[in-house]
Amino acid sequence: MPLEQRSSPLFVLVVFVNLIRLSYSCGRPCESVADYEATPVAKIWKYEQETEVSCSFCGGDEQKKFKCVLELKDQSIRDLQSSVESELFNTKEEVCPLCSENEATINLRVVDMPKCLLVHLEKCTLLSPLPFELDIRGTKLSLKCIIVEPKGVRTGCYIITRCHDHRFRRFNDTQITVASPTRLSMENFYTNSNVTLMYESKVDEQWGNQVSTDHIMAVKGDNKIQIQPHPDESPVRHAESLNDEGDQEGRDHLARTCDAEVQTEQKCVVDRGVQTLPYYSFETCRYNPKFKFFTGLDVEEFLTLYELIGGDDTISTLKRKYTGRTPDSKKKRQQKLSSEDKLFMFLLRLRRGFTLEDIAEMFNIGHTLAEDICYIMTRHLYLSFKAMENEMFPTAAQQRK
Repeated sequence: MPLEQRSSPLFVLVVFVNLIRLSYSCGRPCESVADYEATPVAKIWKYEQETEVSCSFCGGDEQKKFKCVLELKDQSIRDLQSSVESELFNTKEEVCPLCSENEATINLRVVDMPKCLLVHLEKCTLLSPLPFELDIRGTKLSLKCIIVEPKGVRTGCYIITRCHDHRFRRFNDTQITVASPTRLSMENFYTNSNVTLMYESKVDEQWGNQVSTDHIMAVKGDNKIQIQPHPDESPVRHAESLNDEGDQEGRDHLARTCDAEVQTEQKCVVDRGVQTLPYYSFETCRYNPKFKFFTGLDVEEFLTLYELIGGDDTISTLKRKYTGRTPDSKKKRQQKLSSEDKLFMFLLRLRRGFTLEDIAEMFNIGHTLAEDICYIMTRHLYLSFKAMENEMFPTAAQQRK
C-alpha cells in the first residue's frame, strides 16, 4: 500500500475501528495498566487523565484513568475548544464520588495528550463555527476527519476527510464530492447528527529540520530516498491542478510526470505507449483454462449461445438506448469491441458479479459505454429466451401429446 494512503486520516479511522473490535474479541481484558499501554489502540489514541478529589469528610483520593475518546453528550456547545479543554482540564465542585456525603473539589487534568484526539458529539448543538484547529494549552491540533451520522433513515453515515491537497472531500456510498470549508464550519451543518471529529497533533516548528515519524512521506530521487515533511506541514500543493470531478486527462498526466517540486532535481517520465486495444477480449481469453470459471460456459457453449442469439448481424445493430436509433447494418463502422466481446463482458458481470467500474477498466472503455452494453445485452438475451419460452417450458398437456 502506498505511503500516502497509509497516512490518510480515513485509513487511520478504519484501523482504529478494527483495533477496537479486535480488543473486544480477544477473549480476555487487559490485566494491568502496562498491558493496556502496550496495545496499538493506546499508543495512538490513549490519553491519561488524573482526577484529584479533595473532600473534607473522607479526605479524598487521586485516580488515573486512560481514555481513547472524549465524549460530549446532550449539551449546547458555545465554543468547542473551551468545551474540550474543560473536559481535559477542569476544577469543579460537586458531591464527593467516594463518600457521597459532602461536596468535594474535583480537579481534572491530562498528563499526556494523544497523537490523535477523537471527539464524539452525541445529541449536541453547536452554537459557533466548527474550529479547524485547536490549541489545548500549547498543544496544537488540526482537524483531519469528520464522521457524520445523521438521525433518520433518508441519509446514511458519511465521512469528510482532509486530503493531501489540503481540500476536504466527502465520501458516501455512491460518490465523492468536494466539501467547502465554509459549509463545514456552519453550525447547522451538524444539527440532528452524531459527529465524531479527529484532530491530529501538529509538528512543532521549534524542532527545525527534525521531522516526526508521524508526519513524513518518502520521495524517490536519484538513487536515494528523501524524507520530506507531511504535506499538511509543507507548502507543496502539486495535486491542486487536478479536476476534483475526476478528469481522466489530469490523472493520466499525473501518472506520466511527477511535479518538479516533489522530485529532487529532474522530472520522472514513464512512457506507457499507445493503448489501442482492450486489456481483455474474447480472443485473448478464449484459450484460458479458466474461461468457464469466469463465464459459466466453455468456449464451444459460448459460441453456440452467440449464434443462437443472432451473432454479429444482430448484436452489432442493437440500440444502446431503448429510445435511441437502430444502427444501420449497411453503414457499420469498425468498433473497439466486437460482438463476441459484448457477450463475453455480459457473462463476466452475470457470473462473477464484476462492477461496472471493473468492467470498464478491464475492457479499456468508459463507464457509460460499459453500462449501455450490459443493458442492451441483458435486454437482448431476455427477449431472445422469452420467444423460446413455449419450446423450453412446454405445458403438461403438450407433454402428454
